[in-house]
Amino acid sequence: MGSVVLGRDKKACLGDETTAQDTLRQNWSKYAAADKSECIGMVTTGGPASYVELLSCVEILRDARNIRNTDALASDDTATNSRRRRRK
Repeated sequence: MGSVVLGRDKKACLGDETTAQDTLRQNWSKYAAADKSECIGMVTTGGPASYVELLSCVEILRDARNIRNTDALASDDTATNSRRRRRK
C-alpha cells in the first residue's frame, strides 16, 4: 500500500518560499522597523524560519495598523462633525 500525502508537495512549498523571499526583498524598506523586528523574532522561534511566515506577519501587522489608522480617522471625523452640529 502506498503512502498518502496530504497537502502540497515540496516543490510547491519551495516555490512559495522563493516568491515570499522575492516579495520581502522588494518591499523590505516599506515595512515598519518594529514590525520587522517583532516578526523576525516570532518566525525564528520554535523551528526553522520561513519567508512565507515572515511575509504574512509583516503584512498582517501593516494591514492592522492601516485599519486602526483608518478607523481612528473615521471616528475623529464623526466626533468633529457631531461637535460642529452641537455648536449650531
